[in-house]
Amino acid sequence: GIEPLMAFSNITKMAKQYILNKEGFRRYGNEQALLALPPLFLKAAKELVPSLSSNNIEPSNKIGIRSQLYDNDKQKLVNDFLCLNGPNSTHVLNAISPAFTSSFELADLIIDQINFN
Repeated sequence: GIEPLMAFSNITKMAKQYILNKEGFRRYGNEQALLALPPLFLKAAKELVPSLSSNNIEPSNKIGIRSQLYDNDKQKLVNDFLCLNGPNSTHVLNAISPAFTSSFELADLIIDQINFN
């Protein structure tokens, strides 16, 4: 069906993005992939909580994939969130940080962008 073609198309786009290294995509991809290694994950976590040790971290079968929008027209990752207003709803896209999505600052910004007409 069409799904394998879409998957191949998406893999091709990301490979092209990686090879061309648009907007530092290669560095970003490498950094994210390396965080799967426990020592590097711990090092990154210690930047937030310096007192962490390897005893504080345990393996999990749960896998979190942080999705991010890709602009087909500009052929690059979208690095900011988007607010799309519908007739009865507002959709916040690409809000990739849980801390950011729960912030009052973002709520204020979304309210300011809503079209009340």
